[in-house]
Formats: sequence, structure tokens, C-alpha cells
Amino acid sequence: MHPPCLPCASGPKGSAGHDGLNVHKIGDGRLMLRCRACQSSWCRTLAKNGSFAWAMLTKRRAASAEMGIPVPPLSLASERRGLPWRGENFARTARGA
Repeated sequence: MHPPCLPCASGPKGSAGHDGLNVHKIGDGRLMLRCRACQSSWCRTLAKNGSFAWAMLTKRRAASAEMGIPVPPLSLASERRGLPWRGENFARTARGA
């Protein structure tokens, strides 16, 4: 595992954690997120007081099936795969239709 980047070293906060975190798995009452910069894995759960609780995961724990179902990678506009809910359809424009 890479050393944590500065935002991961200070710990994620709030609902999003920090800008570099992407959802990697969805589980029962939790999200597993992975940092684009340092590849650190985090688990976000809802605390009793209504705030979010964050915990850094080991590589082994992050890979376990009990963490949830993997989420497909984020589709970026530069990958030429449109996001229909944004009104993008690059497949159709690439064919000239």
C-alpha cells in the first residue's frame, strides 16, 4: 500500500471525505471508498448521532467479500462513454447520427 496522501493522512470528513475518494464497493449500511492519489481504502458508515464515521481499511479487509458489491468505475467524458442522465451520448455522436 502507498503511503497516505495528505487528505487521507488527516482523515476523511463529512459525507464525501475528500475530493480524491471514489466509491469502490457498496455494502450493507456502508460504502467502501478508494483514494485516487494513494489507493488508501476507507469505510464510511452512519454513526448513531447522524454523522458519518470513517475507518481506514487494510488491503486484506478492503478485498473481502463482506465489504460489499463492487461498483463499476467512474465513466469520464474523456473516455467517450456518455452519461445519459447528463444528456451525453458519445456513441451516437461518434457514428455521426
